[in-house]
Amino acid sequence: MRYLFFYLVIVSLIALGISCDSVPSDNGSDDTQRPTCVIKTPANNSIVWNKVDITAEATDNVGVSKVDFFGDYSMLFTDTSSPYSYTWDISGLSGDHYIYAIALDKAGNSGSSDTITIKIPALLIKDDFDTYAVGVVPSSPWDVVTSGDGTILISDRFASSMGNTADINCDGSQFSTVIADLPFTNATKMMFLLSFYYEEADIKIRFGNSGRDWTTTGPCLLIEDNVLYIDDGSIIPVKALDLTPNKWYSLRLDIDCSTQTFDIQIDGKVVKNDASFMDNVGQINRLGFLALSNNKACKEVHIDSLFAYDMSGVMGKHKGISRNTSSKKTLILLNR
Repeated sequence: MRYLFFYLVIVSLIALGISCDSVPSDNGSDDTQRPTCVIKTPANNSIVWNKVDITAEATDNVGVSKVDFFGDYSMLFTDTSSPYSYTWDISGLSGDHYIYAIALDKAGNSGSSDTITIKIPALLIKDDFDTYAVGVVPSSPWDVVTSGDGTILISDRFASSMGNTADINCDGSQFSTVIADLPFTNATKMMFLLSFYYEEADIKIRFGNSGRDWTTTGPCLLIEDNVLYIDDGSIIPVKALDLTPNKWYSLRLDIDCSTQTFDIQIDGKVVKNDASFMDNVGQINRLGFLALSNNKACKEVHIDSLFAYDMSGVMGKHKGISRNTSSKKTLILLNR
């Protein structure tokens, strides 16, 4: 009798169309709602260089299983856990490029973000000095002239954190100079990045055009007696910032030949806007370091992570750059 009861129950369930298949499964197979996906960073039309940090926010009524990141319509990376993010190496790219992300839920539904445009400036200069052997003078395309006890040599003093650096030294008992110049493609708007370790050295950082007396044109900075000056051709240079010896600094210059001005940032903070050139110059194609000592202990300065970008194709005036994703070495400095 008991078996007959169970038999009748089963028959009744079948008659009503109830089966195990009608019970929703844990994987959300009856879920037809698409997840939502939004790119949080970078912002649309951001100017980025070297690397760009991409973050996305994804939500779903049941649960997100993964987010796929795409760059220029090719998949870059899949992240299966929130916060969803990826760092894209864009060091070999320039111009406009595109980012979007697609979120998938447990039922296989997908939802795409809007496509974000990023603007990447063209690289003019890149040198972190790691390709040189320790103890040698930087070679072509560098043009180096020294006198007296002046030297510029590759150093491994900061190898644990910075790799190799270029050590400019005029610490001698006689008049000594170091002139290290680097040519690059003509630019009218550019961004210059440099890491330097200051050790009470007297040094000029200058830009100009090789078709003129480029040492007296363009932007020029002077570091002397623990002070960063702007050398605009005046009798007395303009003081910009007091410096602390024996410390790494991160320098950024945004240079605009159309206005004959440049902006200065140190360690991510604006030091000076609209500093004046030494003299008018329509294009810049040369960077130089000048260190000198006149019978006094001048010690040294280390330089590293040198980058310059042509900003002409990605923006108008040099101000308003919206995003800076720097090299690993520069990030180390910014986090100090």
